[in-house]
Amino acid sequence: MIVFISNFLNHHQLEICEELAQREEFYFIASTPVAKEQLDLGYDDMNRIYPFVVRMYESEAERARAQELLDRADAVIAGSCAFPFEMLVPRLKADKLTFWFSERLFKRSVLELFYPPKLKRVLTQCTKYRKNKNFYLLCAGGYVAHDYAYYRAFKHKSFAWGYFPHINHKDEGALFEKKGGEKLQLLWTARYLKLKRPKYMLKAARALKKAGVDFEIKMLGQGKLYDKIAAKIKKRHLEKEVIQLGAVPFKEVRNYMDAADIFLFTSTRKEGWGAVVNESMNSACALLADRRIGAVKSMVKDGQNGVLYRNKRQFIKRLLLLARDRDRIRALGHEAYETMTGIWSAQCAAERFHTVYRAICEKNEIVKYEDGPMTLIK
Repeated sequence: MIVFISNFLNHHQLEICEELAQREEFYFIASTPVAKEQLDLGYDDMNRIYPFVVRMYESEAERARAQELLDRADAVIAGSCAFPFEMLVPRLKADKLTFWFSERLFKRSVLELFYPPKLKRVLTQCTKYRKNKNFYLLCAGGYVAHDYAYYRAFKHKSFAWGYFPHINHKDEGALFEKKGGEKLQLLWTARYLKLKRPKYMLKAARALKKAGVDFEIKMLGQGKLYDKIAAKIKKRHLEKEVIQLGAVPFKEVRNYMDAADIFLFTSTRKEGWGAVVNESMNSACALLADRRIGAVKSMVKDGQNGVLYRNKRQFIKRLLLLARDRDRIRALGHEAYETMTGIWSAQCAAERFHTVYRAICEKNEIVKYEDGPMTLIK
């Protein structure tokens, strides 16, 4: 039996849960109701739809049931900071197989290492149990293992992992028919926050316009910087090139991705994972992204299935090179699609997790994958 405990079930976790549930007895323990902001955006209350969900927040009886499942499970996936940690303590004291699921710890700077609340939390929740043979780390992002290593936690016991939104399996030819028009289509979708750097779209538009590229940048999302960006678009006479579409229902976002040639992901290192990487690559977009984003570090190989940049200057330089090469855009989109329907699909991740966890339980040698989910990070 596998148990996954986190705050609430969402579309980034649903598919991996369904895949695990197909393989053996499985439960998802939701510690909180679905956030109102998620429901307001049109997301389903998945806590109430799927039969494997245990809503521990509803009653003492359900909390007791959740505790019993955690104690009895063959393997537990525990989302860090997403539930009362004391519920996991009996299991850790007994050294039962447990996978700690976490994004990176230092989203601003490595100096967070000394931030007292974080220091206390990691030392008491992870470092304290570092000698447990059956306590492993699932890394939602390529920088997670490195961050935990500062606290001497999970040495040689960290696996590549992530979030696994729904993957569409489409005919690639039909998908590419939606792309490749005379006007180059670029897409940006995020909340209008400083960490998402929507201002980069203005810089991109000015550079592309100056270079004589026929293009259009669509911006999806809302946020406190929305009006400020709108004013700058008007001031710089970019209304024809940069189109703000506001908040768009999740299901429609994927349609915009399917029609986009290039997806621009400009968040800072504060972006722990970034599921739009999965989604845009699944839509065969040529991805241009900051290399410090968690999902980018995990899934994207620079020049093969995406293009990465380090700073603003490199962002513009690589964007201009990409915009002038339609064949390369298509090749990157093809490799991105293959990545998401292959090793970074929920099906592959669940199969690998099941194989590794059974090997640990049966004291067999762990399969050493070379790339993708459940790769042992050295």
